[in-house]
Amino acid sequence: MRTVELDIEDIAFGGKGVARENGKAVFVPFVIEGEKISAQIVREKKQFAEAEKMFRGLLQRVSGNARVPALVNLANVCGEQGKLEEAEKLLRHRH
Repeated sequence: MRTVELDIEDIAFGGKGVARENGKAVFVPFVIEGEKISAQIVREKKQFAEAEKMFRGLLQRVSGNARVPALVNLANVCGEQGKLEEAEKLLRHRH
């Protein structure tokens, strides 16, 4: 298996991200369009490849600000309406 740097260009039917490496489509789950990632090729065919996103510790290389840290731990939402409202306000502001 080899490691590649990919720019996720689109999302395919089924939810996998689509990138290109040397003209070949590479499908990667759990990514968003516009994200730049390091990935490991896990399956390679003539027309396409499949890869898995690599994480470095708890950090990942992300371009842009499309991903935001979670403000609310859903297991602890009960009684924390203020945090939930803060999270909703942030999400409304970003769109």
